Amino acid sequence: MDNNKKRASERSEQTRNLSHNDNRDSERARQLDPEHIAARRKAQSEQAKHLADSANSAANSEKRASARASENVPRKTSSPTVRKNPDNPLMTGRQGTRPASEGTSGGTHRTSNISPRTINTNPDASPKKQSPDQQQKHAMTQDERLRLRKKRIQEQSKRRENAFRVFNISAVMVVFVFCTLFMTFGKRPTVSYEEFRDLNKCPTFTWDSYFKGEFTEKFAAFYNDTVPLRSTFKDMIASFRAIIGIPYKGGVAIVGDPIKPSDDVPPTANVTSQSTSFKNPVNTSSKALDVSGSSSQSTSGTSQSSSSSAQQEVPEQHEDGAEMSGSVLVLPSGRGMSLFGAGKSTADECASYMNHFKELLPDVDMYALIAPTAVSFYLPEEYKNASAEEKPMIDYLYSKLEGITPVDAYSVLSQHVNEDIYLKTDHHWTSLGAFYAAQEFARTANAPVPDLSTYEVETRDGFLGSMNRYSGYHPSIKNHPETFTLYKPTNSYTTDYYNSDMTNERTDRRLILNLQSLNASEYYLVFIGTDDVVTHVKTDCHNGRKLLMIKDSYGNALTANLTNSFEEIWVVDMRYFQKSVSEFCKEKEITDLLFMWNTFSAMGPNRHELPEIY
Repeated sequence: MDNNKKRASERSEQTRNLSHNDNRDSERARQLDPEHIAARRKAQSEQAKHLADSANSAANSEKRASARASENVPRKTSSPTVRKNPDNPLMTGRQGTRPASEGTSGGTHRTSNISPRTINTNPDASPKKQSPDQQQKHAMTQDERLRLRKKRIQEQSKRRENAFRVFNISAVMVVFVFCTLFMTFGKRPTVSYEEFRDLNKCPTFTWDSYFKGEFTEKFAAFYNDTVPLRSTFKDMIASFRAIIGIPYKGGVAIVGDPIKPSDDVPPTANVTSQSTSFKNPVNTSSKALDVSGSSSQSTSGTSQSSSSSAQQEVPEQHEDGAEMSGSVLVLPSGRGMSLFGAGKSTADECASYMNHFKELLPDVDMYALIAPTAVSFYLPEEYKNASAEEKPMIDYLYSKLEGITPVDAYSVLSQHVNEDIYLKTDHHWTSLGAFYAAQEFARTANAPVPDLSTYEVETRDGFLGSMNRYSGYHPSIKNHPETFTLYKPTNSYTTDYYNSDMTNERTDRRLILNLQSLNASEYYLVFIGTDDVVTHVKTDCHNGRKLLMIKDSYGNALTANLTNSFEEIWVVDMRYFQKSVSEFCKEKEITDLLFMWNTFSAMGPNRHELPEIY
């Protein structure tokens, strides 16, 4: 029984083996079939293509993930689903298709063991495209990159240049607008305390004066003479002037327009061919300032006067290191002075004007006091050839006078050179120098002579006069302010003032102002205060003599020293007086007339004012 079962089992096993062999043979036969082979190759080709696409997609996904990570922009990714197609023995998915192993029933079904990679299906996650410039840059050669860089540098430079031009134009426009507003609405000064004069006034408009050109001329003079902050601007510019100059003998630097004395200087002037002189600042108006705006001046006459004073030899002055600054010779000690230059023709002309007054007023006793300036007494020997001598020219002018008595103030002043007879920082003489000249005039005119001991003395420190400005605020002057000493007469007198046309009388005023009320640069204004007024002084000297003084600013200091010598004193400035002197003398019963000028006025532009007041 057991043997039968065993044999039956063996037969069944043999049958199964035969069946399996038949299936295997059938499968082998099918696989060897050309159609089957073609289908299998096709599936393998599709599978290879799918694998390549999957690899490319994975690489692109990694690039996009890296880009998003650098940009800190999180993005979602989606994984494709892989599903079987029941109608197709091939596995299909978003990455492609791949074949499955086929077989007969009971056979084994084999599939690919390669799992698909995660693929980002977000359309926004596509690779970032490069800009045309970036693509061009990668494609450029070295020369092309250099050319592009040069072009960019040129464009940047051009942009900077254009910006700089715009800035310059804007800055110029701002400055122009500011200056226009400043000159239009800025407060204009009316007085120049440094020059001791009133500035030009704005003319009154009339159609007649406009068409004649007079209004525009006077308005231009006013506009230029009254610049807002005038003194401040002059002070600012001054520091640049001292260092500019033409080298000159002895280390002197000459600045300005030098003029040489005329060839007709009298032989006694002893002026060498190297002599030079300098034009002094002239007022822009037709009426020049004190010494026509010039510098150091003084007063003194020489020649054939009947004075009993003997002329003294002026001691030699020595001081190295002087400089010309502006129109001023500046000494290291702080003294400033103007250099003199004139010829016989100017002296002849001035003498002829004075002689004509004598012809008009033959019954009036006339005197001439032509004052020397500081250059006659304090010019160092080293620079004597830089200036003409004043005394020979004074003597020559005196020799041309007819019926007019000269006053030898030069001889008197030369005896007091070691005293403070001239201001160091100003072009005027001092109150003491004016006193000595007034003494000599009183002796010459046989009038009472004042005594210095009867005067009251007042001093003020820190004075810096006109030489400070004329020199361009040279440090040697600016850093050496001086003491201003005032000698005031103590006798009784009253003072009245009039306008230059004898209108607007102001009675019972001061002849000598309050010195303490003036600024340091104004101390010389203590005498009368200004030049453009007519001054009338009545004194307690009852001798019946009435004096008319035709003066420049040197006469202001002289007036106070004559209150002991004449009963009445009338003082007019030849640059401002608007009446006829001959008629005025007859009207006021003038007994004595004094021409009181310094050399720069007598032989300078101011002499031309005399014919206007005959």
